[in-house]
Amino acid sequence: MSESLPLDAFVAGGYLLGQPFEPPPDRPPEWVPADLVAPTMWTLATCMAEILPAEWAFMTWLPTPTRKQREDGAALWGIDAAVVDALVAWAHEQVREGRVLRHHVFVDVATAREFATRFLPHRSNFKLVGLGLRSEVATGFLLEVATHGDVSPGYKGAPNGVRDGVERGVPLEPGGTVIGYEVLDVALGQPRCSWHCNHVEHRVLERLGVRAKPDGFLASLDDAERVANFCRSERVGCGSGLWRAWRVAEYALGD
Repeated sequence: MSESLPLDAFVAGGYLLGQPFEPPPDRPPEWVPADLVAPTMWTLATCMAEILPAEWAFMTWLPTPTRKQREDGAALWGIDAAVVDALVAWAHEQVREGRVLRHHVFVDVATAREFATRFLPHRSNFKLVGLGLRSEVATGFLLEVATHGDVSPGYKGAPNGVRDGVERGVPLEPGGTVIGYEVLDVALGQPRCSWHCNHVEHRVLERLGVRAKPDGFLASLDDAERVANFCRSERVGCGSGLWRAWRVAEYALGD
């Protein structure tokens, strides 16, 4: 079965620090529907959850985030404004050394742990996770990303760190615990987007018989690949995204 595949059967797109996402109670009923999604859930979509790396700390090209943007971003993680300068200096050094890919992912577990140890020592409501793409589909994914490099007008060729991680061809690190799968759109010139962003949970349940676990992740690779295929259909209306099934592995915050 696909669930017996080891971590090293998946190419690492990178590593993230993420907070749980609480859908707003006044949201439209079709958006992350309350009858299918728990009040607190997990997603790796940057448009929904607070996730690091993020532009406010790691962006190294124009436009440079303002001081207020940096302080506001830090505050969402409980980081004092007095630490922001040291954090940004550390972040720029990691990007320069290749330990952070763009402002999207940490390149390894050690760098994510170092960030957490330095800047988040008193936080407990976040996870360190790795994103993995099944090795057999990695080459096809890279080719499709290249083909759709102009998927966002004005952003042709703009980078995506998760794509860069897959291009490295390094497997997910050992020591992680598989906690589920998420269907994500990873494209050039776009933020990382989840199937949860597209109001399709009820249709997925009705047509595929698949629903997310209470935590928001999908239970199996088979389910995730079926949802990814569903989202890629033009009739569904998820846009021209590069939907793929990604394994999510959680790693301890300490060695």
